[in-house]
Amino acid sequence: MQTALAGLRRWPVVVVALLALGVASVGSLAAVSGGSTVSACVKKKGGSIRIVSARARCRKGEKSLSWNAIGPAGRQGPRGFAGARGFVGARGPTGATGATGSTGSAGSNGAANGFVDTNPPGSGEYFHLSVAETPFVVANLKLPAGSYVVQGNVHVKTISAGTKVTCSLEGGEGTLDEGVIDVGAGAGQVEQGDLALGGGLTLTAPGSVFVSCKPVVGENSAAGAKIIATQVTTLTSTTG
Repeated sequence: MQTALAGLRRWPVVVVALLALGVASVGSLAAVSGGSTVSACVKKKGGSIRIVSARARCRKGEKSLSWNAIGPAGRQGPRGFAGARGFVGARGPTGATGATGSTGSAGSNGAANGFVDTNPPGSGEYFHLSVAETPFVVANLKLPAGSYVVQGNVHVKTISAGTKVTCSLEGGEGTLDEGVIDVGAGAGQVEQGDLALGGGLTLTAPGSVFVSCKPVVGENSAAGAKIIATQVTTLTSTTG
């Protein structure tokens, strides 16, 4: 301020007059004075006040007085209460369909079905083989339609020296595997031999697989066999 407001203590009548002027806008008073400071002239006798421009000179018997039109900013007030929660907005439109995800990894194969046929039966008897006869079926296994991995195990006994027995694993109107068992090293002695056969086949209708054997050399031989068939989802043939 150009003149300290403390000087108003000497002018109680002036203070009352200024309060009376509160009905007017402080901004309008500053506009009359031509700035942010309000300038006035106060009579020493009587205390009457008149607003003047900042450059005006007071008359004889008057005292100049000025004060800021706008006081300093007050301290920030306390934070107000939170407002009430607004209403839930309307549901937006459905978004576009996302891109198709990548194909997942292939699952593991399910449990396989197994089929077994054993000959001879539990009595322990073997089927007699003869050179003069046609190949004798020593094991037969019936199967439903499907793909299979098949294994045939043959056991031959003989007392004839130099006996050779040929056996084959057959199914699906074809031979899956075949081989020869060479037994009978000494005459009058019981000699034994084993042969493993295997293969794969696909049956489009119920059918069977079987093992047949026939001596090539020697008599007095007998054979028994076991067939195991495991059903698979896919059967792939490879060479090499």
